[in-house]
Amino acid sequence: MSRLLAALSFRMAYRHFRADFGRLALSVVAVGLGVGLVVGFLVMNGAVMGSFLGVVDGMVGRAELTVRGSEGVTFGEEVVEAVRGVEGVEVAVPLVRAVTFLDDGSGEVLTVHGVDLGSESEVRVYYRGDGKGVVEDWVEFLSQEDSVVLGEEYAREKGIAVGDRVELVTPRGVEGFVVRGLVGGGEGLVRALRGRLVVMDLWAAERAFTSEGQINQIDVVVRDGESVEAVKGRIEGVVPEGLRVEEPVVRKEVIRRTVGGFQAMLVGFSFLAVVAGFVVSLSRLGAVFEGRMWEVGLLRAVGVRRRMVVVELMKEGVLVGVLGTVLGWVVGAGVASVGLPYLARTTAIAFRLPVPEAEVSFGVWSFVVGGLVGVVAAVAAAWAAARRVAGANVVGVLRTRGREWVEWEGEGRRLALGWSGAIALGVVGLLVLERVTGQAWIGHGTTALVAVWAGVSAGPLVRVLGGWVVKVWERAFGVVGWVAAGGLVWRPRRSALTVGTLGIGLGFVLLLGMLGWSFERTLVEQLAGRYRADSDRVLGGQRRGIPRSPARREDPRGPPRRTGGRRSGG
Repeated sequence: MSRLLAALSFRMAYRHFRADFGRLALSVVAVGLGVGLVVGFLVMNGAVMGSFLGVVDGMVGRAELTVRGSEGVTFGEEVVEAVRGVEGVEVAVPLVRAVTFLDDGSGEVLTVHGVDLGSESEVRVYYRGDGKGVVEDWVEFLSQEDSVVLGEEYAREKGIAVGDRVELVTPRGVEGFVVRGLVGGGEGLVRALRGRLVVMDLWAAERAFTSEGQINQIDVVVRDGESVEAVKGRIEGVVPEGLRVEEPVVRKEVIRRTVGGFQAMLVGFSFLAVVAGFVVSLSRLGAVFEGRMWEVGLLRAVGVRRRMVVVELMKEGVLVGVLGTVLGWVVGAGVASVGLPYLARTTAIAFRLPVPEAEVSFGVWSFVVGGLVGVVAAVAAAWAAARRVAGANVVGVLRTRGREWVEWEGEGRRLALGWSGAIALGVVGLLVLERVTGQAWIGHGTTALVAVWAGVSAGPLVRVLGGWVVKVWERAFGVVGWVAAGGLVWRPRRSALTVGTLGIGLGFVLLLGMLGWSFERTLVEQLAGRYRADSDRVLGGQRRGIPRSPARREDPRGPPRRTGGRRSGG
């Protein structure tokens, strides 16, 4: 029992840790930053994914099937009549779905929902209220193509009132619209988007975001008692080639796969920060432990086993990991709170999804994973440093009489060279395998292995280039330069840890910079593709996709008008 209590006691480790806290503070901060990024990205990923899935539920309302083409493809309204004629279909709602921005420089993305507001049965698929008070004059609203309804919550944030004119970005350019109503509610589409919604009549949405008679989605409500799978098969038999019929459940699964892969990449990058924290901890703990080498030699000389020495030193790594984890939890909460809106908006635009208003939800699992990663990294660094110190030659250490013990020759050098070469071959093999298979997870593994290779190769690099640096510094600064640069050769192991830390840190910064640049270019390309004012769209001609009906395309009487809320030809 006494041995067990002694093994679990942190009294000696705490005293050493407190005495050397100034030298170990950098390790605590490094571990904390790594844990903070892991926790932050895990929290943000969970919130963003939950918001997207909630938006899918809100966007489809009571619909059990959706008919749509690929991104950017529109099709004629005559497809709606074909779908309505399918046995088992109760309601088929033609829609124009798009995104837009207020022309105020804020960059906030709004979702456009164009639906035939003159049809109560279609509107009730998404909105359960009675519509009273949303719009004062429905005749005026339906007869004017610049009429819009905004989400009440968003309008209140922007100080927009009924009757105000707002400038929205459309494929035709910036156009003015009049707010003729505000819609609120605690459920459905408005709640899913937290008010960031622009509701338009179908006819007006076509003229602003597609072209006359062109829609990009049909939502289908199946009659009670009918099999959804059976109705889906019938609809697939009547819609033109190029359109696909999906269930919202399938749509959710697609979002989980596509967005989930992107989120896994972000978490993988955050783990590189933990690798950097491991290297920093290894460097600091190694320096601290080597400063006590003579004390360790005395313990070994009086009979203390090497294993006990390693365990006692590893306890300091546990303290570093615990403190770093606590710091990382605070940092992670801050990262998630600040970065969540930006990540949600970026992910939505990159994957062409409605932009949700994600809320931070601090789940226990995210903090547990971050804490485990931080503690394991610190303990692993302490184990590596303690193992070397405890395994040093006892006689040689005692002869130093407290002076610094330097040992970097022979077998250790050959082992480092061997590992460096083996890891380099592994990196090349993974690059080839990723090129052949195209699997994203192989890329994550390759990135991690490159970070490990940088740390392992730092030692041989210092030994090869250290001599040249000493010569250059000696010629440039004389004896002072020779003494300053000589430490690279005299203590190559410590120099290697410093070089490895700097290399991994610089690589991580470059990686984040390239990732940010990639996001920026992706968003520019996505938005440019969405808002490119093609000449055929501006002239009201046929847009790319499934052709419109000849009656729509060749009608010489001009655009349709609204009379009393119903569509008419003249």
